Amino acid sequence: MSVIKVGHVSLNVTDLNAAEKFYTEVLGLTVSARRDGEVYLRTAEDQDHHNIVLKASDSAGLDHVGLKVNSPDDLEELETLVLRTGTQVWRVSDREEVGQGEGVRFVVPSGQTFEVFYHIDNLGYEVGMENPDPVTFFVGAKAARLDHLLISAADAEDNQKFFTEILDFGASEVLRDPEGKIIASWMYCTTTMHDVAMSPGPEGGLHHVALWLDSRADVVRAVNWMKKNKVRTFDYGITRHGISGATTIYFHDPAGNRLELFTGPYVTPGVPGRVKEITWTLDQFPRGVFYYERELDMKFFEDLT
Repeated sequence: MSVIKVGHVSLNVTDLNAAEKFYTEVLGLTVSARRDGEVYLRTAEDQDHHNIVLKASDSAGLDHVGLKVNSPDDLEELETLVLRTGTQVWRVSDREEVGQGEGVRFVVPSGQTFEVFYHIDNLGYEVGMENPDPVTFFVGAKAARLDHLLISAADAEDNQKFFTEILDFGASEVLRDPEGKIIASWMYCTTTMHDVAMSPGPEGGLHHVALWLDSRADVVRAVNWMKKNKVRTFDYGITRHGISGATTIYFHDPAGNRLELFTGPYVTPGVPGRVKEITWTLDQFPRGVFYYERELDMKFFEDLT
């Protein structure tokens, strides 16, 4: 089975109108569809129908994650593999999600709901598909594409095993405790060093969803735009991760879901097992998370939706 990318993340929001305004006017996403209680959004540099789904709810948090696969046969294969683990699987019918074909949905060991799908409507790029102009005005923070998400896991080692053996992900970096047990993991299915990461925490939790910007200059520009729009960014300000080496800024949407704008990680081959895992120890983990500050308030990982 071949997962080719994190296709979309579906988020629960408490005020759908406020959330739509934030994701379009502040982050620069485009509405591709609306349905009762749902808004489907896409990023500027992705042809797929949607990358973020906003769902009206009484509380914030993760509804589900959609993984795009390379072949319709992968749906059957995935269903068989998950069922062998004793995990419940259920089908998502064609067009149950706007713009998307049928899928297979299941709950990973850490408690979050994932689905795999093959077909999604191709809308082309926003700049057009014939003789496009590369110099284009982008609204807001110019979020180019969905990059990754970080979920919480009571047992990251068990979760990593599921993502490796069932979903065919590879691990690029891990955090180990003094006994050598994995307590956090950064996993990839594409050519970026992580598409799904997992850190210690209760089952079902979401730490953040990350949107890709094309350069560090775009991150600075985005922060200026967010400050102009009175969006409070995380206290560390623009910083850098030791893990991945990327430039980053964190903030929250109106419902309280944490988001990240992110650029500059190293690349991976997109094939599991082709890179050797980098190991971090607990004493060096603050430098791994916030390279400039080299200190870490663990409440950063306790703030989940």
